[in-house]
Amino acid sequence: MRSSRSSSQSSTAEMVSPKANELNEDEEKYRPRLTFYAAWTASFVSLVGLWQYGFSIGSINAAYGPVTDAIRQQYEGRFNMTIPSSFVDAIWVTSSAAYPIGGIIGCLFVGPIVRKFGRLRGLLLGHVITVFFSILLGLVGVLNSPELLILSRVGIGFTSGAIGTGISVMYVIEISPQHLRGAFGSLISVGISFGLIGGNVLGLPQALGNSRFWPLLCSITGLPSVIFILLYKTLPESPRKVFMEDRNEEKAIQILRRLNGVQDVSRDLIQMNQERNSLETSQQMTVKQLISSAALRSSVIAALVISSAQQVTGLNGVSFNMNNIYLQAGIQQSYVHYCSIGVTILILFFQLFSVGLTEKYGRKILLTSGYAIEGMSLILLTVSIELRQHSNAFSFVAVGASLGFWVGFGLGPGPATLLVVAEFFEQTSRSAAVTVSTIVLWIGFVLTVVVTPYMMAAMGGYTFLPYGIVALLSVAFIYYKVPETKNRSFSEIQRSFGKKMEVITEVTDESSI
Repeated sequence: MRSSRSSSQSSTAEMVSPKANELNEDEEKYRPRLTFYAAWTASFVSLVGLWQYGFSIGSINAAYGPVTDAIRQQYEGRFNMTIPSSFVDAIWVTSSAAYPIGGIIGCLFVGPIVRKFGRLRGLLLGHVITVFFSILLGLVGVLNSPELLILSRVGIGFTSGAIGTGISVMYVIEISPQHLRGAFGSLISVGISFGLIGGNVLGLPQALGNSRFWPLLCSITGLPSVIFILLYKTLPESPRKVFMEDRNEEKAIQILRRLNGVQDVSRDLIQMNQERNSLETSQQMTVKQLISSAALRSSVIAALVISSAQQVTGLNGVSFNMNNIYLQAGIQQSYVHYCSIGVTILILFFQLFSVGLTEKYGRKILLTSGYAIEGMSLILLTVSIELRQHSNAFSFVAVGASLGFWVGFGLGPGPATLLVVAEFFEQTSRSAAVTVSTIVLWIGFVLTVVVTPYMMAAMGGYTFLPYGIVALLSVAFIYYKVPETKNRSFSEIQRSFGKKMEVITEVTDESSI
């Protein structure tokens, strides 16, 4: 092992500049530039990888009427009898729940897919699966099969969990130059917002959200995946994966030079070589090894808290009840759908705005500010809902409070959550960590959607108060327990949790999680 490590170090030393260790000399020589290639790669993978996540939510909600009508007609034609509304609603709920269930299953496969296929080929596999299930969605109306709708929603959820919130995040973080990692990572949430806007706009009755075209609306989920498959060969593999796992230093240098826009990439090579040497005896960690690792406990807890906080601060509770808030404020039913589109555009604006702020001010301040705005907005929303029966003015305060919630989400928790979780971990533990955190995120998604209606029935306007308290508690946790990750290497971030990376000397052959 020692001779192997020595040869690895000497090989790297031959390929980098003699002044590679003098990192303070000629900063401009080493500092990566914002290249079109890097910006295009990060933007493209983010938008395409997260499109189906946002589009699946936006399109299925927009097409509620025509889809439930189609389900009724399909079953009545099959059984030649009148189908009760309760049965149709049960099929609708099942098809809606099928998506996040598929997402949870997909998260479980992030690690195995990455270990077997790598980042880029894993993305390719996921997009091929997305196209397949999108075609099935388009055939639901032709084949008169609501069961096919449920199966297809599970499949789209699977790819959303595996390649959307999983592998795409890892890939974008690893191909990004260190000083642009925050900005590029923030594009992940922008992809979700574009999908939401696309689903809501195309889901308008005047567009595809009608009885004639709703299967086409659902099948558009896979259109960006087709584009990815066509342009797959233009994308680079993760240079960290090529250098640290494939041990192909020459190819890693070529990729880094093209991404960074400089010939001398010795700084990146030194950081990766140091990390590789410190983990020489390690293999890719499984979820079981990650959870049982005492050295990673602090970073795992931080990742789980941040991932769950994004959902259990009432994200979907506010979203799913937004229309009711608008109606109570006196907005006409015919305009409510357009208001939802406007809110989504507002979220997108603040997410794009936060892309520049992420690298200027760091992730930590955006997360704490975002959750603070969310918490105060939810408390104000609670007060205004309870008081609006006394004055119509409080209805408009409720609308303003709900918009404030989305401003807070778009500023911090939306763009920064998956970014910082991926940054917390080094190469061997990142796939397992992303798997665990995204599972928690998807479970929070399901629980919030299921629990919020019951809370509203029992608590009325006070439903949002617990969510507001959770948001403010998240501010305290992030402030005291989460380190800043801006302009820091993955090794430095890991050490900032107060513990060194655990070196696994004995790794079992089990590949299951």
